[in-house]
Amino acid sequence: ARRGHIIVVGHRGGAVGQPCPYCGETMDRDGPRCATHDHVQPRSRRGSNAPHNILVVCWQCNNDKGDMLLEEFAYVLRRRGDSRAERVAAIAAQRSTPATVAAE
Repeated sequence: ARRGHIIVVGHRGGAVGQPCPYCGETMDRDGPRCATHDHVQPRSRRGSNAPHNILVVCWQCNNDKGDMLLEEFAYVLRRRGDSRAERVAAIAAQRSTPATVAAE
């Protein structure tokens, strides 16, 4: 399934050739940009395997994020002057905004 430009769960192979939501680099089948499943709220921090908690991102970004929450990852990236910071912060903000229901 897709939500905007973010690939949510699904088959990682379908993400090959797509941009990583965190860095924007094209994901590959192998190497540092291979597609992996990231637990947005890490399992080590009570995150689940539910589809809403998993994004397909490149291995490098997933490895760099480790067990951080998106907000923490964005903070660390900003401190390092890493260009991924704004992308990650935008995703964190998007995911924390409650869904609005259109009035009928």
